[in-house]
Amino acid sequence: MNKLLHQLQKNPFILAPMAGITDVAFRSFMKQMGASIVISELVSATGLKF
Repeated sequence: MNKLLHQLQKNPFILAPMAGITDVAFRSFMKQMGASIVISELVSATGLKF
């Protein structure tokens, strides 16, 4: 937890989950551009079932 708080104090940018908009390349680019935290796309429970 302390590591997360330290990272957010150093760089407070977080990329929100955006279903259908972001992909791995976009999240990697945002991480390189300075986002402290990047979150994967939202996944529906129905999609996980199959």
